[in-house]
Amino acid sequence: MGSLPFIYLGLPVGANPRSATTWEPVIKTIEKRLFSWRNRYVSLGGRVILINSVLTSIPVFYLSFMKIPLKVRMTIVRMQRDFLWGGSSCDKSKIVWVSWKDVCRPKIEGGLGVRDLKWFNLSLLAKWRWRLLLEGDSLWKNVLEAKYGGVGRANLSIGR
Repeated sequence: MGSLPFIYLGLPVGANPRSATTWEPVIKTIEKRLFSWRNRYVSLGGRVILINSVLTSIPVFYLSFMKIPLKVRMTIVRMQRDFLWGGSSCDKSKIVWVSWKDVCRPKIEGGLGVRDLKWFNLSLLAKWRWRLLLEGDSLWKNVLEAKYGGVGRANLSIGR
């Protein structure tokens, strides 16, 4: 006999995805990775590369299946921002030279190319919707249609 929630393939099944406790393993992993970099002296360019390649890729699996709550997103962005401007001394509050919105802009537009978690999450979730509309007769699509109805139809209702 089991109980909900449980972990299956790294994701919590039956847990509330809007709860911050569901996202704690992701935050703990990011904190552990940042702690391992604490004693290293890395330049600003190196910190940008570490944020782009490592810190942004840690929550990808969660982000591709669940919408990230605002509180969790702000926590992860704060950790990324503090690492970017603070470097190895994450204990002290450093001066933030550029707004995070500008840091997340593409390099062509003068930003640093750091992925914005909100739009990254929405694009990963939209990928599943796109696959749902394009794939013909797959098992996962049949299961969703049997449970929820016509999920494979194009629904173009635009809200506010």
